[in-house]
Amino acid sequence: MQPIKLTLKGFRGIRDGLGRDELSLDIESLAAGAQLIALVGPNGSGKTTIFDNAHPYRLMPSRATSASVGGFSYYEHLCAAEACKDLEWVHDGRRFRSQLVFRMNGTRRTEAYLHEWTDNRWVPVVMPDGTRSDGKTDTYDRCVEALLGSSETFFTSAFHAQNRRQLSAYRPGEVKGLLVELLGLEQIRATGQSAGRVAAQLQQTLEQRREALARHKAFEQSVQSLRAMVAEAHSRMHSTTEGRAQAQAGLQLAQERLAVQEAARAAAAGVETLRQSLQSQIGDLLRRRATLNSARVRLAGELRTRRELAAAAFRAAEEVATDAKARLQRDTTAAQALLARQGPVRAAVARLPALAEQEQAARTRLRTAEEAGERCARLRQRLQLIAASRQGLEREAGAAAMQVQQLRERLRLTQEVPCSGTDLQGACKLLADAREAKTLQPSADLKIAKVRQELATLDQERDKLQQELAGLGDPSAQAAQARTALDAVIEQRRSTSADAALAESLSQAQDRLKGIAAEGLEIERRLLAARTSAREEVSRCDALEREADERHAGEVGELDAATAGLARQLADLPPPFDDGKRAAAAQAVNAAGRALVDAETAHTAAATRHAELVGRLQSSVAQLAEGSDAASTVARLETELAMWTALTKALGNDGVIALCIDDAGPTLASLTNELLLGCYGPRFTVSITTQVETAKKDLKEGFDVIVFDAETGASKSVAMMSGGERVWIDEALTRAIAVYLSQSAGRRYRTLFSDEADGPLDPERKRMFMAMKREVLRLGGYEMEIFVSQTTELWSLADRVIDLARLKATPADQVRPGQSDQSGRF
Repeated sequence: MQPIKLTLKGFRGIRDGLGRDELSLDIESLAAGAQLIALVGPNGSGKTTIFDNAHPYRLMPSRATSASVGGFSYYEHLCAAEACKDLEWVHDGRRFRSQLVFRMNGTRRTEAYLHEWTDNRWVPVVMPDGTRSDGKTDTYDRCVEALLGSSETFFTSAFHAQNRRQLSAYRPGEVKGLLVELLGLEQIRATGQSAGRVAAQLQQTLEQRREALARHKAFEQSVQSLRAMVAEAHSRMHSTTEGRAQAQAGLQLAQERLAVQEAARAAAAGVETLRQSLQSQIGDLLRRRATLNSARVRLAGELRTRRELAAAAFRAAEEVATDAKARLQRDTTAAQALLARQGPVRAAVARLPALAEQEQAARTRLRTAEEAGERCARLRQRLQLIAASRQGLEREAGAAAMQVQQLRERLRLTQEVPCSGTDLQGACKLLADAREAKTLQPSADLKIAKVRQELATLDQERDKLQQELAGLGDPSAQAAQARTALDAVIEQRRSTSADAALAESLSQAQDRLKGIAAEGLEIERRLLAARTSAREEVSRCDALEREADERHAGEVGELDAATAGLARQLADLPPPFDDGKRAAAAQAVNAAGRALVDAETAHTAAATRHAELVGRLQSSVAQLAEGSDAASTVARLETELAMWTALTKALGNDGVIALCIDDAGPTLASLTNELLLGCYGPRFTVSITTQVETAKKDLKEGFDVIVFDAETGASKSVAMMSGGERVWIDEALTRAIAVYLSQSAGRRYRTLFSDEADGPLDPERKRMFMAMKREVLRLGGYEMEIFVSQTTELWSLADRVIDLARLKATPADQVRPGQSDQSGRF
C-alpha cells in the first residue's frame, strides 16, 4: 500500500496546527521518487493528524486504545458539523480511493466508501466473496482487510504510530495471533476452530446419550414396579365394581319409601289448603289491627308536636318582648343621661372659637422662638469663622513682620561697608542681596498694613455680631415655653371639642324619648296576640285527639270479633300431615344418591389409574427396547470425541501453529540480526523462543525475544533492556517482520511509516536508525518510508522534507499546498 493523495477537511489537529479548515497533500508529487521522506514541523502543527490518516484503515492509531476500529472514534478529533477524509492509494498495481464522511448534525453518522479506478472512472470495490462497498462502515472494513490484511498486522509491521505498544509488551497470545496472520496460518487456525466446534457438538451429543443411558437403566428398575402396580390397580377396579352395584340397590329402596310418603301428603293437601287460607285471613286481620294502632300512635305524636310548637312560639314571643323592653329601658337611660349634660355641652360649643384663637397665637410664638434659635446658630457659626480667619491673618502678619525685619538688616549692610557712598557700592556683587532688600521693603510694609486693615474689619464685624447675639437672649428656653403653652391649649381644645360634638345628639335624645313610649305599647300588643294563638292551637289538638280515640275503639272491636270467628274454624280442622317422615325419606334418597356417585367416582378413578399404569408400562417397555443400544453409542461417541479433541489441539496455537512459528522464528531472528549488524554493529544478537521455563523448571508454550550482548557476554529478555536499547531492538524486530511479509508471505505494502520512533535514542544511534531504514527498504523491496522526527540532523539525511510550517495559513496566504522550493522543502 502506498498513499498517493490525502485530503482532510474539518479535522481539529489541522485547524489548530495550521489554521486551515481543509488541507490537501499530493504525496505522489511531493515524494518525486524519494525513498526517505521526512514530515517535519513544530509541535502541535498537525504532523500526527496527517500521519495517522495516511492509510485506509478507519482509525488514527496514535489516538486509539487498540489496533482495531473498535478502539477508536473519529468524532473527538473533528471540529466541523461535516468532516471528510479522502485518501487515494495504490496496492498491487491497483488504484483505490477511500472516502470517510463524518456528520454531526444532531446525530453522529459515518459513511465509508472504497472505490477502484477502473476504465477511467471510480467504481465501488466488489470482493470475490460478493462483499460490496456500499457506504456502510462494516462492508468498508471487510473490503480493506481483504486487500491489506488485518489492521493489527499492518500497524505492527508497516505502520509505527506514535506511542505504539512495543513487541516486548505483547502477551504471548497476542504475538501468536499476529504471527498466525504473518505466516499465513489462518486456514490452519480456521480448521482447528472448525474441529473445536465439531468436538463441542459431539460433547453435547455425548452428554445427551449418557443421560439416555442413565434413563435406560432407571427404566429397567421401574418396569417391575409398574407391573406390580398394574396388578394392584386391576384388583382395586374389581372391588369398586361390586361397591357400585350395592349403591344402586340402596338408592332404589330409598326411592320406593319416598313414593309412599308423597302419596300420603297428596291426600292431606285439601285440608292443608283450607288451613293455610284461614291462617292467612287471621294474619290479615291482625295486620289491619296493628296498622290502626300505628296510625293512632302517629296521630298522638303529631298532636303532641303541634302543642309543643305552639308553646315554643309563645315562649319565643315572650323572649322577644323581654329583649325589646330591656333595649327600650337602655335607650331611655342613655337619652336622659345625655339631656342631663345639656348645660356643659352648650358651654363647650361657645368656648371653641376662643380656644382656636389661643392655639393659633401659641403656634405663632413657637415659630418666632424657633426662628430666633436658627438665627443664633448662624451667628455663632459666623463668629467661629471670624476667629479662624483672624488667627490666619495674625500668623500672616507675624511672617510679614519677620520678613521686614530681615530686609532691614540686609539693607543696613549697605551703610556699614567701606565702599558706602562710592560708585563701587552699586557694582559690588557682595551687596546684591542688600540692594534687592531695598526694592522688596516697600511691598513688605504694604502687606503688613493690608493685614492690619483686614484684622480691624473682622474685629468690627465680630463686635456687631456679639451685640446682636446678646440681644436675642435664650431662644431655646423661649421655644420650650412656647411649645408647652401650645400643648396645653391643644389638649384643652380636644376635650372641649369632645363635649361640643354632643350638641347634635341632644335633639336626637329628645326625639328618642318620644318614640320609646309608642314602641312599648306595640310590644305588649304582639305579646297578647301570641298568647291567644297558642291557646287556640292547644284547643284544636284536644278536639282532634278525642275524635280519633272514638273512631279507633270502634274499628278495633270489629276486627277482634272477626278474628275470633276464624280462630274457631281453624281449631275444628283435623291435625296436619307429618312432613318429618317425608323429609327423612327424601334425605335417605339423597344419601343413597351420593353413595352411588361416590361409588361411580371410585370405579372411574380405579379404571383410569389402571389404564394409566398400563400405558406407562407399555411406554417403558418400548423405551427399554429402544435404549438397548445406548451403551454402544456412548462408547462410539467417546472415541470420536477424543479424536476431534486431539485434532483441535493439534491445529491450535499450541500445536501445528506453534511448530510453524518455531520454524519461522530463526528466519525472523536472522532478518533482525542482519538489520542490527548492518546498522548498529555486532553488539546485539537476538533469538526468538516460543517456549518459556516455569518455576518448576518445566517448559510451556510462550513467546520471548532473547538478546545477547557481545560487550557483556550476557543474554536477557528484551523486556529487561533500557528504554533506548528496547526501541533499537523493537524497531529492528518489527521491521524484520515487514521484510518477512514482503519476502515470504507475499504481502508488500510498498510504503513504511514511523512517527517519532527515534525519541529515546542518542544522536549517534539516531544516524544508525536512518541507516536501518534504508536497509529495510533494500531488504524488503519497499519503495519509500514516510517518517516524523523532531531531530533536525535526521532531516538532512532524508531524500525529501515536507515542512508543515510552510503550510500554516497567513493573512496573505502566500504559501499554498503543492508549492515547494528547490531544496524540496515547502
